[in-house]
Amino acid sequence: MTNALARDSAQLLDEYERRVWHPTMEEHALAEDLAHMHWCPGSFRAALREVHPAVRTGRLVDVLDPATTVLESREAVGGGAADAAVLALRRLIDVLAADSH
Repeated sequence: MTNALARDSAQLLDEYERRVWHPTMEEHALAEDLAHMHWCPGSFRAALREVHPAVRTGRLVDVLDPATTVLESREAVGGGAADAAVLALRRLIDVLAADSH
């Protein structure tokens, strides 16, 4: 799951930068919310529970779904692949949040 999160985050960022993937306004808004919060399993889970219904049909949610589990793993074990996966997701979220203005 950790490797999938890293891979899928990098792939979606690449598709966004190449203008192949066009996130919805709601996905941009979610990214902006996530960019400004502390990333721990509980806060991430809460943020995902409250997403706009339009986000549920988009591609970003597919990348975000395993993130809570990876964040839990990162807290339990720390470092390594989990850190790399979270960093890849953070890059994606930060780029989307910056472009939401």
